[in-house]
Amino acid sequence: GQYSDVTDPAATYTPTNGQVGNTINITWTTTDPDGPGGCPSVFSTSTIAVNTPATADAGGPYATCGIDPVAIVASANGTGTWSGGAGTFGAATSLSTSYTPTVGEAGTTVVLTWTTADPDGAGPCGAVSSNANLVVNALPVVSCGGPYGPYCVNDADVTLNATPIGGTWTGTGVTGTTFDPTVGTQTLTYTYFDGICTNTCQVTITVFTVDTDGDGLPDCDDECPLLFGEIGDACDAGPGFVLGVINGSCNCIGTGCSTNLSIEFQTDGASIVQWQIKTQGSNILVQSGGGVYPQSPAYAITTCLPDGCYYLVVTDDSGDGFTSNGVQGGYILRTMTPNHRIIDNRNNFLSGLTSQIAGGEGFCIPMGSDRLIYTSCDKLDWRAAEYIVATDNAAVTAAWPLGGADLNLTNDGYEMWFYNPNGGYSFRRFHSHAVSDGFAPANATRAAHIKINNWAPANAVPVGVLLNVKVRTRVDGLNTEWGPSCRFKRDEVRAQCPLTKLMDIPGSQYLSCGGTRTVGTSQTSLVHARPVTKLNNNNAIVNANRYQFRFRIPAENFTLVKMSQLGQYWVNTNGLSVCKTYQVDVRASFDGGATWCTDFIAPFLNDPWGDVCLLNTACAGDGGTQNMSTEKPATVGLYPNPNRGDQVLLSIDMVQEGVNTVSVDIYDTFGKRVSARTIAVQDGFVNSILELNGELAAGMYMVNITAGDVVYTERLVIQP
Repeated sequence: GQYSDVTDPAATYTPTNGQVGNTINITWTTTDPDGPGGCPSVFSTSTIAVNTPATADAGGPYATCGIDPVAIVASANGTGTWSGGAGTFGAATSLSTSYTPTVGEAGTTVVLTWTTADPDGAGPCGAVSSNANLVVNALPVVSCGGPYGPYCVNDADVTLNATPIGGTWTGTGVTGTTFDPTVGTQTLTYTYFDGICTNTCQVTITVFTVDTDGDGLPDCDDECPLLFGEIGDACDAGPGFVLGVINGSCNCIGTGCSTNLSIEFQTDGASIVQWQIKTQGSNILVQSGGGVYPQSPAYAITTCLPDGCYYLVVTDDSGDGFTSNGVQGGYILRTMTPNHRIIDNRNNFLSGLTSQIAGGEGFCIPMGSDRLIYTSCDKLDWRAAEYIVATDNAAVTAAWPLGGADLNLTNDGYEMWFYNPNGGYSFRRFHSHAVSDGFAPANATRAAHIKINNWAPANAVPVGVLLNVKVRTRVDGLNTEWGPSCRFKRDEVRAQCPLTKLMDIPGSQYLSCGGTRTVGTSQTSLVHARPVTKLNNNNAIVNANRYQFRFRIPAENFTLVKMSQLGQYWVNTNGLSVCKTYQVDVRASFDGGATWCTDFIAPFLNDPWGDVCLLNTACAGDGGTQNMSTEKPATVGLYPNPNRGDQVLLSIDMVQEGVNTVSVDIYDTFGKRVSARTIAVQDGFVNSILELNGELAAGMYMVNITAGDVVYTERLVIQP
């Protein structure tokens, strides 16, 4: 070490670093006071304990945000204590601990001190202290915004408006700055970072989800929270009522039927049939029935419905449709007055347990009046790119070319719905005035033409599947109800060699199906077929060039087959007997009669070549009617006959001069007059459509036509 003055008895001694923690010896030597002489020098030795001094380092500087605890670490060679600040130390005697500021220290600098005690106890070394600065940053002020709710579970998404902007919302149902109430009541957190400190806020958003009546609407958004459904919806009114309607006081008030219906089953006599009619949306059972129905081509069940929208479910117990005993069964659902088909699944429920239109779709009562034209309805040999045509609707026509009241051509037109009654395929196609769909010219009726499969392949009409198709119109964006159904099948093979029948197109001058002809070879004896075409290899239309007609009376075991001349589609009645009713079917040939377009080639098979029509031959001397006049007889026709009960074409090719109107009276088999009409005569003939509107039940009727002093009587058959 180092002495301050080695000759000074009161000198100080400073140890070296190497002597710290050790005990050293120091010696004081006193020389002979009388100088050199006989007395020697005297010395004395003492010890000095050089103790280790205390050390302290408070670390730092430190920083924290608000009242967030901050870790602080001191270094020392002994025990000690933290002090300073108004906050709280986690463990004040631990070198490594935490400090939690008070609220009041936010935005200030706090001095923290670590003091190390004298490691050797009391003296001579003292305690040592070290200071460190702690910057306590103020937290950003964060607000979750609001107020929010309470909300209903089906309310629109909620916009969250926390401040400052730029933070992050977290929690169930949160997307960005919106909250989806469908997840129910949730507590959400908003977190904001200002570059130094992070602060959060929380808010609980209450969402009402209780649905007391179980109708899918929460009580908070339910007009009738204690009754299944809403005001105006169908409801189960209990015994004595077909259905009910919820009134403005949330009471279920029973309603009666408005429309009578018939379900005509083609049954196999073995299947246990079950059928149900339910309301669309609420699935309330309205009508039902079932059992083992007797084998029949038309076993009819009658029922009724009030106005509303419904769907039909038909089930078979064995899972193979109505196919036992060799039957190809099905059903037709129709209104009884008028006689309009709603679903036509005749002979088409051939597999599976259930027959039902997909998606819970069905029908509404009352039905609309829009329909396909006659030649598009029930056509079963459609090919892609052909046009299916709706009957012109005056309101849609009037919207051309300006676009109706809203001057918008895109929402005026016709919509067709193609669907499988057994489920699966269902597609709707709308054709507006604004789109050509490949059809020309652009005119008021162009929209009535829809090109088959001129849409996305994913929705292409399937081949070989019996569908139904119905029509509704749209004017200024408002739809009418769907009209009656027709059968429809895309059959590319059959379209190349189509089936045909006697001419049955209403208004045709060659109308033969259901008509009356004289027997012979004159013009009044000609019977015409409906001409058919196909496409050749160049995709051009080719006409059939020969037709074969088969005239039959099964009860008399009579069959006569006649073949047209090449290029003609008619034959005469020579060879038939007068005053008879014949069953007539026709088949066509494209190669002059070498082959024929029918699955059945022998002329005496019971299987039809195509649809069978009735043809009457005139009785001798009456020109095809019970004409009471001695003048040249007129030819009277009712077409189609048999008839579906919707409309019938009356034609008279010659009316007495001076007769301006004819009276048409229809009588049932009991002699009761069920219809009376007066029709104008034009240019000496009658060619008018009688609207029957489904008012006649199935059966035989006698039609008396009075033209001046001449009375004609014709038979009319209304089919179920």
